[in-house]
Amino acid sequence: MTMEFETIELPREVLVKQKAIDSTGKICRLLRLEGPCLLFTNSNLMEIAGRDVFRNLNSSGYVVNTEMIDGVEKKRMDELVDKARKYSFIVAVGGGKVIDAAKYASFKVGVPFISIPTAPSHDGIASPRATLNTDDGKKISYEARTPIAVIADLNVIAKAPYRLIASGFGDTIANIIAIADWRLAQKEIGETVSEYSCNLSLTCAENVMKFADSIKNREITGIKVLVDALLSSGMAMCITKNSRPASGSEHLFSHAIDYLYPETPATHGEQVGLGTLIMAKLHEMDWQKFKEIMQVVGLPTNAEQIKIPEEILIKSLAYAKEIRKDRYTILNKLDLSESKAKEILKEVNVI
Repeated sequence: MTMEFETIELPREVLVKQKAIDSTGKICRLLRLEGPCLLFTNSNLMEIAGRDVFRNLNSSGYVVNTEMIDGVEKKRMDELVDKARKYSFIVAVGGGKVIDAAKYASFKVGVPFISIPTAPSHDGIASPRATLNTDDGKKISYEARTPIAVIADLNVIAKAPYRLIASGFGDTIANIIAIADWRLAQKEIGETVSEYSCNLSLTCAENVMKFADSIKNREITGIKVLVDALLSSGMAMCITKNSRPASGSEHLFSHAIDYLYPETPATHGEQVGLGTLIMAKLHEMDWQKFKEIMQVVGLPTNAEQIKIPEEILIKSLAYAKEIRKDRYTILNKLDLSESKAKEILKEVNVI
């Protein structure tokens, strides 16, 4: 009899502490990585952390070449994939764009990569998905690769622009809505739910909310809680092999904004945070509690603060259910018209 089974790909080494990047070469040797390394970063991040990682790898005996990542357009990524074929592994030092580029290239070429985040802006640090831009500015999520290791230097991350720290907070509390949508899908259409992933995802959100003041003050304790939560959210997605544990109607709302308003000045976490506030109302949760905690960390809670036109937010809320036809959420159940969407946004004081 043939036994069927599924594998779960998770990082083999995770280091979250102060001065963590000093251990980069040591971790690569521990993982038995051999051959030349391709370092993804950008000019600004090269000065912040990339140069230290470069030197550490060199001192550990690795030949390292650097590739500057200024964007993640598909054409540019195809070029990077061709270059990556000459290397044994990839190290990504940076934020979402840099790490997404490394994820995608490593997946296409079949080599491991190490994630070294410089900001805690979203849960893509360890997730198996990469978001790339199309030529016309649209964003598309692609299957990618989970990092073989994550090295998160708390000294570096605590110095990230505060807006990116707050964005990571917004992306994490969104887990509460994602799980509510997943359980709704279980009830309404019989979708299978992973209880372990649900519990892990909710714990992440609950922990960052408890440490909101510490995160706001850039305390190392709070920053570590946030980074741990983002990593755990990514791992929950690895376990289920999809983004359900950390992406529901609030993410569809954000993706709808990206689609309808590509020039959006808001970050992913800001948009998802606002979506969390709105979807809490739709799920009949205490949306005011979400608003209060978002205000503590400085996340936008209305159209004026997020600098997105009111009409775009209305259209995005009504259109969001069309973004992923295969993902059942509260938006499918309620099937909001633009007039109803406008009413909801007024009720939660977004417009």
